Amino acid sequence: MTYGYAKNTFKWAEDWIEKNLRRRLFLYKRKYPLFNLERFIEQLTRYEADSKTQRWWPYMKDEDIAKMNKLRRRVASHRRSAERAD
Repeated sequence: MTYGYAKNTFKWAEDWIEKNLRRRLFLYKRKYPLFNLERFIEQLTRYEADSKTQRWWPYMKDEDIAKMNKLRRRVASHRRSAERAD
């Protein structure tokens, strides 16, 4: 599902990264049930991240995930406000 964005051509640097990231985000979702795991992964895959950054993603702390999710919500809010203003 693409939440208002064009489908991208993201490539994982290594196969294990996505599996471990999903496992990590699943643990986060168990703590915070309203967390949208698929939308968060889609947000990450929009970045032109190098392999070093991708390798870090599965090891994010809860605070890092919360910050990135908050930024995503803020950007979406600004986008909706801009659309209403037009």
